[in-house]
Parts: sequence; C-alpha cells; structure tokens
Amino acid sequence: VTLSNGATITFAAGATTGTSSEFAVQGDDVYQDGESYTLRVTDASEHNFEQLDTSDTATVTVTDTVDTVNVIIESNGDVTEAQDAVFTIKVDRVLADDLVVTLSNGDTITIRAGEQSVAYSVPAQGDDVYADASSVTLGLTDASVAGKVFEDLQLGGDATVNVTDTVDTINVTIDSNGDVTEAQDAVFTIKVDRVL
Repeated sequence: VTLSNGATITFAAGATTGTSSEFAVQGDDVYQDGESYTLRVTDASEHNFEQLDTSDTATVTVTDTVDTVNVIIESNGDVTEAQDAVFTIKVDRVLADDLVVTLSNGDTITIRAGEQSVAYSVPAQGDDVYADASSVTLGLTDASVAGKVFEDLQLGGDATVNVTDTVDTINVTIDSNGDVTEAQDAVFTIKVDRVL
C-alpha cells in the first residue's frame, strides 16, 4: 500500500495491520514551527480488490521541541577619551537567517546568516582638559529573524566600557608689559596656552 507522502506499508499474509516505512519530517530548529501531516492511501491497485475504500486518513503530529537561543553583548575593553567604545554582540548558534538585534540606544545591528558575532562602536566623549572620566553602557532589547518566532530567546545583560580621563595640562602665565615710571599703571598680561 502506498501513502500520500510516498511511504509504503507492507501487510504480511493474514495480517490486518502494518507499519509504514520511515519518512522524513522537518528537522529540529530554534523556531516555533510544530506541524502535522495528514496521510491517506493513494495506491493499492496491484491487488485488484473488488471494492476498496481508501477514504480514511490518519494524522501524524510533529511536536516542536524547545531550543534556546542566547544573544549577549560584551565590552571589548576600556578606552581613553577620544577613542570609540567598542562592543561585540554574539549569538550562541549558527543561524541560517540574518539576525537583527536592537540595542538599548535604539540602534539595530545585523548578525549575518552563518556568522555568530558583530562589532558595534559608540563614539566616546572627546578629549578635553577637564576631569570627567565616564563610561558607556549598552544593552539588548530585542533580537529577531524576519517572518519567524524563536522558541526561547534569551538576551544577556548590559555591557559597560569605561572611558579613562587623559591628563591634559593647562599652562597659565603672567608677563610684565614693561617697566613704568611713577604715576603710570603697571600692566601685566595673563595668558592661557589653550583655547577653552
């Protein structure tokens, strides 16, 4: 007997039940996509039955197993003023589709199909003469593949890049504008060596 999916069932002589040959169903993946197959008999003609009813159907349900996808963000290390803060966003599985990740600052980045990481840079504060060490913190708010829903998506915590304050010296000098005589004002010029 041939089934609608191409599988066959062979009944032993005198038997009233039989088991079909194996047939492929969808492979395991990270997306929500459980499904079912409805089968029917399509061919038993070689036996020349007088009357054969093949209207009955049977359903095989494929249960979706839950596979977790972890997406994390990591700091590439601390920087000094005027250097970009660099982060790496990683996914722990090789996906067959582009993964679009939304960052906590509203930007989106894409980890291309077949890859597992991408770098992202944030401009840090510029170099200046003030005491103002700072940090840049970035997190993940979403990760998605177009047209698909993950079975279990886990987003990692925030990452921080510390921006070390470089020491820039300001020199302030005072110069005499020259000697004077009595009744003249003494004049001095005060100078700073940077434009502030």
